[in-house]
Amino acid sequence: MKRKLPPLNAVVAFEAAARHGRLTRAATELSVTPGAISRQVKNLEEWLSCPLFEGSKNNPVLTDTGRVLLPQLGVALDQIEAATHAVLQRSSHTVVLACYNTFAAKWLLPRLPMLHRQHPQLDVHLATRVDVDDAQLPRADVVIRAQAAGQTPPSWLATVLFDEWLGPVISAQAGMPVGGVQDLAAWPRLSAANRADAWSQWAAASQLTLPPVVHQQVYEHYYLALEAAQKGLGICVAPWHLAADDLTSGRLVAPLQFVRSGFHYVALSRPNARAGVIQLCAWLEQQAGAQAEPTPQQRRESRIA
Repeated sequence: MKRKLPPLNAVVAFEAAARHGRLTRAATELSVTPGAISRQVKNLEEWLSCPLFEGSKNNPVLTDTGRVLLPQLGVALDQIEAATHAVLQRSSHTVVLACYNTFAAKWLLPRLPMLHRQHPQLDVHLATRVDVDDAQLPRADVVIRAQAAGQTPPSWLATVLFDEWLGPVISAQAGMPVGGVQDLAAWPRLSAANRADAWSQWAAASQLTLPPVVHQQVYEHYYLALEAAQKGLGICVAPWHLAADDLTSGRLVAPLQFVRSGFHYVALSRPNARAGVIQLCAWLEQQAGAQAEPTPQQRRESRIA
């Protein structure tokens, strides 16, 4: 008998929107726009011939039908996720790796060809997010994220990769030089939405007082903020490991010093992991150990409290 199923993309969009209570958060999780989430929810409502949300777009509330549907769809999607993950785990060399979008683009992807050469049997499936919180951990075999000491979740092991250094970066073609903190007033300050406090963290660790901000631009992803800095649209406080290649190539310069943020990057995995997970974590640790840190002239030995 032919199944009579609703459009699955619409089901996934509705479940994420209902679970989060906000279209924007659902869009971030699924790496689409809020408009796309809204259209998919509307598709499901039309298929069911009944509304699932009521109220405004900024403050949607589940209808009675939506409240009945949400937990059942959540269970069904959990079962699908568990079944597909079990299939992936049948191969000891298939590994699901979750990490930040910008970390994947700026640090991991340039190194993956080396991984494939050194461990051709490894099959790494990337799952990227703007943020990586504890709720997303069960969906991956290895999770790379920044955390402070003592924040490793229970039943997970942390392989420390490197300390995070923060510092301002700007286009090498910038017309107005930045020789001191007061010169920052002449430039728009760029930041990423998931790290909006980077400027204040850097200033506190550097024991500096920032001048009043003239203009501030917040981007959804760190790599967009870095691209904007390269194009001369402003100055961005960025982690060293994300900006290092652009600093080496001369696309960016660091006019002021880098400081330790108090966070370190770790690769989280479960005890008694499969062979592929162990190999990947060892390779990540090796790559992190080979990464250059800011030179003594580029850094200030201070730490955020």
